[in-house]
Amino acid sequence: MAAAKASKTAAKTDATLLKAMASAFADSALPGENEGFDAKACEEAARFTLHVAEQRKVGEAAVVLDSFTDAHGRLAMRIAMNNDDMPFLVDSISAAVAAKAIGVKRLIHPVLSTVRDDKAVLQSISRKRDSSTTRESFIYLETDRVDAKERRALEENLHAVLRDVRGAVTDWRKMLGAMSEDADSLPDGEGAALVRWFLENNMTV
Repeated sequence: MAAAKASKTAAKTDATLLKAMASAFADSALPGENEGFDAKACEEAARFTLHVAEQRKVGEAAVVLDSFTDAHGRLAMRIAMNNDDMPFLVDSISAAVAAKAIGVKRLIHPVLSTVRDDKAVLQSISRKRDSSTTRESFIYLETDRVDAKERRALEENLHAVLRDVRGAVTDWRKMLGAMSEDADSLPDGEGAALVRWFLENNMTV
């Protein structure tokens, strides 16, 4: 069902969005990530990711997993995620997949400026930063294939991880503010210096 739905939607993908996403994927792929990732494979990955990101409200994450045949003719799995841009996304997602003992073959993560209409439908994407647009994260993975039951479990887990990341990022700035206040309330000395040292990006809160 998922594959059929993806294929049906993919046929309607806006050509301008597809070209922009494929270009972002090609430019974002690190050395090694583009192995076996020719123009056709890149376009298919971009099309799949656009299907996932087509309509998404701010504050929510979109996640889709699907089986597919890779460029070498092997059965594999692909995962696409679209979320508001924030820290810790890739590390958290990678850890969640690794915890299931699923091997990751490719991971591409462009962060793009987007425009959506009043129904949250994606209208444009660009690598250029613009104060009038929103920055969104697009994560695409190709991994070892797992069965349908495992895919459902992983999808639920990825949604939970993304909710946790959102909560952590929301609390993170508050925690930094609290640490700054604590440092200011302490007398000058090693204690205050240590807290300020933590605040200078020497500890992940």
